[in-house]
Amino acid sequence: MDDIKPGELYPEVSKRDFIKRLAEKLDVSQEQAYYIYNGFMNTLAETLLNNEGVVLYKIGKFEIKQSNLRKARNYFNNNEIVDVPPRPYVKFKFAREFKALYRKYNTGRDENGPKRDN
Repeated sequence: MDDIKPGELYPEVSKRDFIKRLAEKLDVSQEQAYYIYNGFMNTLAETLLNNEGVVLYKIGKFEIKQSNLRKARNYFNNNEIVDVPPRPYVKFKFAREFKALYRKYNTGRDENGPKRDN
């Protein structure tokens, strides 16, 4: 992480690379890390599909929200105005601690402190 300068665009990490990092951090095999990752993702998806929110301490929370009824134009049928019904969607809100940690590494600033020297 020291080779990434603050403010640079961060590369995306693939699922495979993430599982490799997870295996190293947990000191388990990649196969075990794969099962841990998939178990977490499946549990998260099932919980959200049951219209329940998920709170991950110091990371953030997933909430189920409902969109509003809105009007749209049907371009395939003489530009007829149609109602688009409300639908559920998932919203993620970062925790304050996670935002502060990200800000510290991305900008070199603590939440309220001065810019740190690199």
